[in-house]
Amino acid sequence: MADRVVLLTHDPATGVLAVDERFQEDGETEPGIRLAGVQHGAVFSRK
Repeated sequence: MADRVVLLTHDPATGVLAVDERFQEDGETEPGIRLAGVQHGAVFSRK
């Protein structure tokens, strides 16, 4: 899951964190959103 963004759930009674399996892209079998090939960041320039 190194190239994915996932959502976590928190159980306040036990303090347990777990991956939210419902958060996934259509057609994927793993939870989360894949980052491979997604451009990110910002570019600034001055005149």
